Amino acid sequence: MGTESSPEKIKLTHGARHSPTSVAYRRSRLKDALALLETAQDLFETKRSRIDADEAAIVREEIDACYSRACVYTETAEFDKSLFFFQRGWDLSEGHDDGISTPWPYAEMHYALCGGMANSLNGLGRDAESEPKYQDCLELNKNFDVWPIYEINMRRCQWMRGKLDEAASGLEDFIRRRTAARGEDDPEGFLFV
Repeated sequence: MGTESSPEKIKLTHGARHSPTSVAYRRSRLKDALALLETAQDLFETKRSRIDADEAAIVREEIDACYSRACVYTETAEFDKSLFFFQRGWDLSEGHDDGISTPWPYAEMHYALCGGMANSLNGLGRDAESEPKYQDCLELNKNFDVWPIYEINMRRCQWMRGKLDEAASGLEDFIRRRTAARGEDDPEGFLFV
């Protein structure tokens, strides 16, 4: 058996574009994705027991697995579980930087984990906690997402909490900036930017 097919080389996590988990998730086979992610968790422990284990790479895969599990639980509206796994991924990522070999940039992963926590809190009806988490997410978003959906989500939280003027003026500002940059006939929807 060559190295290409050895268990250490098989990526189960969402971060690998064509991983079994990623394919299961994209095909809405959410239970299959969760089973694969539980297997991945077991493999992390096996990898850690090896003397030559690359701890940073293992942590990165574990962060990806947490993110993937959280996304599945978000899809199934199990926001308490999605919050747990987004938070766990965030905690694992603390202290790591772009020096880790990653399938996508670390800053984007941190941004996605923060946004996921905010969305989970929002899904749980905890808008007072989700609004500042969305704000944290927007602070993390300095360089890569020009039209963050989290800005719209934050305005919805403000609206739900009775901050109608703040929500309306923030959303109007978002629309004004986007229209100035893309024109009035921009065909792309605001929810899929």
